[in-house]
Amino acid sequence: MLYVRRHFIYTRFLTLPEIYIVALILGTFMNTLVMHISYALLRWSAGGWHARKSLNCSLFGIITFSVFPFITQSLDIHISIFEILLFLTIVFVLIYCYAPSDTEKNPLVDSSERKKAHWKSILTTLLIALSASFFNTTTQFFIVSGILVESVLVTPLFYKLMKVRYNNYEEYAEIKQQK
Repeated sequence: MLYVRRHFIYTRFLTLPEIYIVALILGTFMNTLVMHISYALLRWSAGGWHARKSLNCSLFGIITFSVFPFITQSLDIHISIFEILLFLTIVFVLIYCYAPSDTEKNPLVDSSERKKAHWKSILTTLLIALSASFFNTTTQFFIVSGILVESVLVTPLFYKLMKVRYNNYEEYAEIKQQK
């Protein structure tokens, strides 16, 4: 457990500066920050896929939170409220169906904890969606993009694409039943 905490802290302190340095260079700092905050707020309760290597984590973070905002800014993409509502609907469905999602190193073994995390994820999604309504459509787009990324990371399909086991708690339940 100590290794997991130390590894978590180590990768966070290395990955965050990389993401934000690239964002500063690309001129996307504020949009990166908005997208990353909404993602992190939902991830806290929803969990989801984790990269196995720090390099992959860094690449994922930089591409998702720095390069994606740069591309959307460069293309001058404008999104309508209808499209934002469509994305929010997708997010709600994915979070309702699949959150929380555990990892091999951190399985959610306790069913009551999984249930709490499920409802926290739904409530967090709702609060983020409601808070987005107070901003302009550009900021709404990056808020929703952050939670859309997170909602995809909790799906069994994404786990399968990444060749990682899904519902890791089930393995622990099977071991407990065998005893």
